[in-house]
Amino acid sequence: MDDLRRPDLTGGRTVVVPGAWFDVVEHEPSRCQVVIAGEIDIATASALRGFLRTRLHEVTEGAEVVVDLARVHLLAAAGLRVLLGAAAVARTRQVAFRLHPLSPAVGTILDLTGTRDEFDLDAR
Repeated sequence: MDDLRRPDLTGGRTVVVPGAWFDVVEHEPSRCQVVIAGEIDIATASALRGFLRTRLHEVTEGAEVVVDLARVHLLAAAGLRVLLGAAAVARTRQVAFRLHPLSPAVGTILDLTGTRDEFDLDAR
């Protein structure tokens, strides 16, 4: 739970919603790395969708967006839909959408739903 209280709000790219936060830790036209923490469910999915959509449109074609999910302790169906949607948008823009690292909770959901193959799970 400590991770939910530690976002650095000085960068201006942090989104804090009840139960979760999302932050940009690296941003260049060719690479963006973000951290997602907390519960990604029906209550936070809309904010995450907007956050990821913005990041995907800030990078250039051929870039990569790396999503750190190590601090996510709940990934519900609504959150998984957001990640799948972001991956689809990334493919249309020819942007690599990588999930790395994963928390055990996220890995379990990807395995249970058979969606692990929809994502690139290795950061470069």
